[in-house]
Amino acid sequence: MIHLEDIARFKKLDIIASFQPLWAYLDPYMKELTIQVLRPIGSKWNYSLRNLLFSGARIAAGND
Repeated sequence: MIHLEDIARFKKLDIIASFQPLWAYLDPYMKELTIQVLRPIGSKWNYSLRNLLFSGARIAAGND
């Protein structure tokens, strides 16, 4: 999770954001468990790939 106010810091500090994008998919697990814990506001900070990309930050992706 990345707070929206921290998105710009990734480019500024030259930090690479590493994700496993498979988990960004809104499947039943995410809908029924994760979002229930994070609530709608916190869910917006989960997997901020698009926001990071548009900010010019570097992104690395992997999988298990």
